[in-house]
Amino acid sequence: MKTKIFLILIIVVTFSFHSYSQTGWYHLSSGTTQPLNSVYFLNSMTGFVVGDSGKILMTYNGGVNWYLRQSYSVSSLKSIQFTSAQTGYVADFVSHVIKTTDGGMNWMINFVGIATFYGQYFINNTTGYVVGDFSGTAKIFKTSDGGDNWTDISPSITGSACLYSICFSNSNIGFAVGTGGLVLRTTNGGNSWNQNYITTTGPLMSVCFVNDSTGYIAGEAIWKTTSYGVNWTLQQTVTSQLNSIKFINANTGYCVGQDIYKTTNGGNNWFTQTYQSPSFLMKSVFPVNFDTAYICGYNGKILKAIRGGNVIGVNKISSGIPNDYCLSQNYPNPFNPETIIKFSVPETKLITLKVFDILGREVETIINQTLQPGTYEVTFNGNYLSSGIYYYRLITDNYIETKRMTLVK
Repeated sequence: MKTKIFLILIIVVTFSFHSYSQTGWYHLSSGTTQPLNSVYFLNSMTGFVVGDSGKILMTYNGGVNWYLRQSYSVSSLKSIQFTSAQTGYVADFVSHVIKTTDGGMNWMINFVGIATFYGQYFINNTTGYVVGDFSGTAKIFKTSDGGDNWTDISPSITGSACLYSICFSNSNIGFAVGTGGLVLRTTNGGNSWNQNYITTTGPLMSVCFVNDSTGYIAGEAIWKTTSYGVNWTLQQTVTSQLNSIKFINANTGYCVGQDIYKTTNGGNNWFTQTYQSPSFLMKSVFPVNFDTAYICGYNGKILKAIRGGNVIGVNKISSGIPNDYCLSQNYPNPFNPETIIKFSVPETKLITLKVFDILGREVETIINQTLQPGTYEVTFNGNYLSSGIYYYRLITDNYIETKRMTLVK
């Protein structure tokens, strides 16, 4: 009797099955409840997050497992950046910059100067900057020898100020942002700084540049410059404080705080992305490529994006067992920006569906999962791609089929 009931349950589950590939943003287990303040990935699999109580966590497998590394600091670690696969830096809350030269396995702690540090930016393995404040006075320190020695290059600012983020668009031109809409700009590698302000009631928390002329600032809104930081234009208003902004290229970027914002057209439009509950305050975002990105924040939370954070379902439209594999022509074709791809699977197999550009370079993996026999549909979104001819390919261990599609914007 129990066997019959079990078989009936299997049949019911099978016929009501809708398979969804792992897309959108989902939570990873960090193993800590401490606030996590900054995230950096060397590639889609190897990355780091840092947080309070001297926490440095490292993953080798895309966030499936996280391993604690010894930081020799019990303070709050605020920012992490790597300049190569072996060399990385962490700025902490109590005047230190912590360095690794063996890919994050071991870390050495260096005293920089009396200040509270919030942000850092290294141009290369030797030249870098950290920003923060000391008793309400904005502070900037610079190293030219990989963090062994640091020089106080802080500008004189009227009134109380704190700096939260720094970024350089090239070796000479850099920006630091902070409280009261403060924007500092240097054109000589930090030897001198020009002082400017953006109209806002809250602090500016993050600055990034995608090329010499184009950059973004996040705080109570998002601002953009296309004039080498001389002028800043309000781009997007939001309902809560934004803490981190990062771009993959000139068009695609993310900005996070209480919500996740994404643009695919250089900030002309920003749209929110959903993520698995519970909600939390996000402190840092790091996009690795068009497909994968990571976010960290309060309560030890880490999010990972698959397919650029877009939730795309693999919909099983028929449970009938096909006679053979079949990859149908996408529709509509040409398309902009979405198209539907239908395919049939005659046996339980690991199914991979990839998209390639006209030069044969892989641009996205749409599906990489085991599917039961049946016919499926999946929606492909090419909003981050340029117009042109692309190829989509269905792959198993005993079948490969490729078809052509055209994106017209």
